[in-house]
Formats: sequence, C-alpha cells, structure tokens
Amino acid sequence: MMGSTQNFDSDSDDSTLKNLEGQRIENISGFVMQRIIRSGFSSIFLSLDHPTLDSGISLGFLPCPVKIQASTNQGFLLCTHTLPIYPSVPRYYVCKPATNQWKQIPNPKARYRTKAIGMVVLSSSPLHYKIVRFSQPKFRTNRDSFRFNNLRCEIFDSKIHAWKQREEVNLYESFLGFNPAVSACGSLHWLTKNHHRKFFTLVEYEGNLALICKEDDQRFLELWIIENYDRKIWKKTHIVNLEALTKELPYITLTGFCNIATVALRNGIDKLTFFNLKNGITNSLSLDMGYDAVETFSFQSDFEPYVHESALEDSRGNQEQEN
Repeated sequence: MMGSTQNFDSDSDDSTLKNLEGQRIENISGFVMQRIIRSGFSSIFLSLDHPTLDSGISLGFLPCPVKIQASTNQGFLLCTHTLPIYPSVPRYYVCKPATNQWKQIPNPKARYRTKAIGMVVLSSSPLHYKIVRFSQPKFRTNRDSFRFNNLRCEIFDSKIHAWKQREEVNLYESFLGFNPAVSACGSLHWLTKNHHRKFFTLVEYEGNLALICKEDDQRFLELWIIENYDRKIWKKTHIVNLEALTKELPYITLTGFCNIATVALRNGIDKLTFFNLKNGITNSLSLDMGYDAVETFSFQSDFEPYVHESALEDSRGNQEQEN
C-alpha cells in the first residue's frame, strides 16, 4: 500500500515545495519528540536551524495516526499504526516528513514481540534502506529456557521489499535500553542498560559513533568519539563545565545530540535548551504546555524528494517498451 498522492513513487505536493522555496530552507535539523496521548501517540518537530520559520514538518500527511519507531540521518522515519481490532499486528510505514512522502511496507512476524528496531539508509538515489528488528516470542515453554537470552533478528531490505530472518543473537533483553538506534560507521548501534551513576547517550558525531556522559552529582559533561571502530578505541574530545548553565536551569536533563556540536537539554516539561559544546551559546525553544515527551529522536533532513527503487524500475520498463 502506498499513499495515494504523497508517496515514494510520486512528486511532492506543489504547495509544500512553493512554501519551502519562499523560505529558502535547504536543510533542517533538530528533534522529534513523541508522547503518549489518549488516542495513541502525538509528536512535534523542534528545529534549531530555523526556529522562526514554518518548516511544515509534521506527520499529518500520513493516512493514520502513528508511533515513531526509528529515525535516520537522511530525514526518514519508521512508524507503526496499531488497529484497535488487531492490536498485535501493527502496520509499518516508512516516510520522509520534509517531502510528505510515505510507503507502507510488509509486516514482520507478528507473533514475536519487538524489543528493538532501527533503520539505516544505504543509498539515497535511488532510495535503498534496511530495517533491523530484534524480537522475542510472546510465550516460551520450559523446554525453551536455554534460549531465554536469545533475540530473534530480522532484516527488511527495500530492494527486495521483504523481511529475512537471520541467526538469533544471544543478549539479555533486559540489557537493551530504551534509546533509539544510532546509525554510524555503516552500522546500527543500541545503548545497553547500565547500573552506573553516569548518564550515557549514544549519538552520531561528524559521521562517527560518539558517547555523551554525565554523572548525576557532577556539573561536567563529556563527549567521547570512537577513534578506531574496529579496535573499539575511544577518545575524549570535549569536557564541558555546566555549572553556570545549571544555575540558570537547575532542572535540566540530557535529551540528545543535534547538529555537529549541540546538546539538547530538557528544562522541566515546557522548554528545550540547545547548548553548543564549542562556544557555550544556548538557545531555548518552548514546548507545548504540559508536553511530556516519552521518546526523543534526532532529525536531519533536506527537502529533496526521493525516488524509490521500484519507481526507477517502472520508468526503465516503460522506456524499454517505448523503444
């Protein structure tokens, strides 16, 4: 199933493009913050690049309300919609909010419960992406007790438009954290849970895998970059004293990482503060009053419509028939 007017195989809405051309916006970066509401989930897009402009970014173009499951560095979101009559069989959508393009993809095995999911774009012209899903059976017998630590792995490849099962991964499901997957160095990464006093956030920094850490009782924030990915060697590149900032904003919590050197900090429930690690400059954006975000996804996108692989194949076929 595809969107009737706005999908990967069609052009973007003319009015949207005209609006964007008038504002001269080429790229946008920031965060998508998602919360639980009575009817399901709701999300808002917050941008540091163009805080005074109407970027037109929302999920209102989708055919139904959705929950965001994953984001990519190219502006694509993986979303699901749960039908009330089939709560255990959600529909899966891939979309690019900046161009109002969307596509429904096949479901993975519904009898397995999703534990973690991530998406990575491998090529943008034509669009080629993969989705990795870790899951577990909803019920296991005592005979399967030796497999309690195993996670089922499935990969969706947009080239073949299908899911394929891979070997199970031996990992305690309780070790998986709730933070979204991070795409860096050609792989997807998840931050596992820890029982230390430090707060960690896994991020992508200038194409590399990075880690932001802060101790509960300390006013210092550290940025670590993986210097050698194969050998797993990390290097501390930034140490930031937050004492002056916490005097002004005493209730901040680390939310994520935006752009190349900007940390997002939540101040209560109605404000998001962007803090530049290099120059110490802060900018704040107001959230809807009482907007209690339960998940935060980094968001980077251009406004260039994408062509899907299937659309490219269709156009080639038409040309061959004409010749």
